[in-house]
Amino acid sequence: MAAGESRRARFELEVKAPMKARLVELGLEVVDTATGGGTGIRSVELPIFPNELPARKARTGVAAFPNVPMPLHAGASRDAALIGEAQPAAVLEVAGQAGDWLALRFDDERPGLDKGTTRVAWVPLDRVRVAESGGVTRDGVATTFQFRPPIVTLPSIPSFISETDLPLEGVARFSGTGSKRRLIYIFRERDKVFFLSGDGAGGRETSGSPRISDPRDGNAELGFSTSIPLEVGKNDITVVAREGDSSVTRTTFTVYRLQ
Repeated sequence: MAAGESRRARFELEVKAPMKARLVELGLEVVDTATGGGTGIRSVELPIFPNELPARKARTGVAAFPNVPMPLHAGASRDAALIGEAQPAAVLEVAGQAGDWLALRFDDERPGLDKGTTRVAWVPLDRVRVAESGGVTRDGVATTFQFRPPIVTLPSIPSFISETDLPLEGVARFSGTGSKRRLIYIFRERDKVFFLSGDGAGGRETSGSPRISDPRDGNAELGFSTSIPLEVGKNDITVVAREGDSSVTRTTFTVYRLQ
């Protein structure tokens, strides 16, 4: 990849039964093979719906929505993730049925996708009127990201340092809206050395005063500034950004303190 270039990557996860956990933690690291540098391991917790869904059967036609917005799910269950919203009075193509749920196909026009990309969403059968044929509504669905964890931005961090403390500041960006609580934790090894909440509460768990910038609850960004006490030798530092109960990002890097 050229400098400044970005690419979209798609991962497919196989969920094997029986799976009890509703959260699966993945570790992702991007490495520059030319320089050996990397982002550090970013841990992301993804919500998984483990229960078996009813079998999908073939069905065709069109589904007409009432004159109100209607949530669309990623699977045939109310517990499945929301992936979009059908516009009032929209008419969508029927792509199948599973139990009391209809599969609906629509054009996915999110930025970065190829033109003509389609997607399937699910809606309870009793929420729509089904006909054998009819025209479908263009732009009948407002899509959303199924899952977008927080993004943590940190400055360039030295690998070796002679000082007893590491100055650290950064910004966590959150995609959710509403009243979800937003939190930032920083750990050195297993010790929590800093925390910050969206309402401005926080500070170092050890001695000293926090340097907090822009702790705004309800906005998309939460800035932080602190200093991390270092042990002589290797220090694994982990920055955790959390939104609500299941949207979590972890960024880990290592700093060596010289004697």
